[in-house]
Amino acid sequence: MTFSSSLILGGLHLNMEFIGMKTSYITNIYETRTTDVEGVGAIREFGNKRYKWVLLSIGAGTPAVGTALGYVSSGFNGTTVSGDVSTCVAGYLAGLVQNNTSVDVPADAEYFWMQIGGIAALAASPTGTTPAVADAISLSATDDKTKVDPPVTEAKGGVLYNVTTTFDVYLRCDD
Repeated sequence: MTFSSSLILGGLHLNMEFIGMKTSYITNIYETRTTDVEGVGAIREFGNKRYKWVLLSIGAGTPAVGTALGYVSSGFNGTTVSGDVSTCVAGYLAGLVQNNTSVDVPADAEYFWMQIGGIAALAASPTGTTPAVADAISLSATDDKTKVDPPVTEAKGGVLYNVTTTFDVYLRCDD
């Protein structure tokens, strides 16, 4: 998908081309929906953060804000996520439920904007070794948390930057 635009600025004619990213959205960044209104897998940037429109497949309950999510491995397509790590691609952090007071927390079978990039606050302390600044994180194998991966030199999801009173991370999840 390609969008083109022209602009004349101070006598200069500028041609701009936007490839692949949507430029208008039906939902605001904090909404959930029971139907796919954005095109599952759509990527959006807002407020120095990056988001992906995904489907939650969690069964009963709802995840807390800041919960770590993985991509569901059955019929893996990179657009269905869960906090139930027994159904997810091992160790691969897809993103987080946005940690914001305005967010509608998604329920099972709802679409929502999962945070995949930028500064985020985790719902809980990472598992594994004692977390330290600059530790790489990935998806825990036992629960809906992140885990510290000290031997990993390249983060599979992000890097911790604050471990004092909260656990804040710079997310770098793949699209």
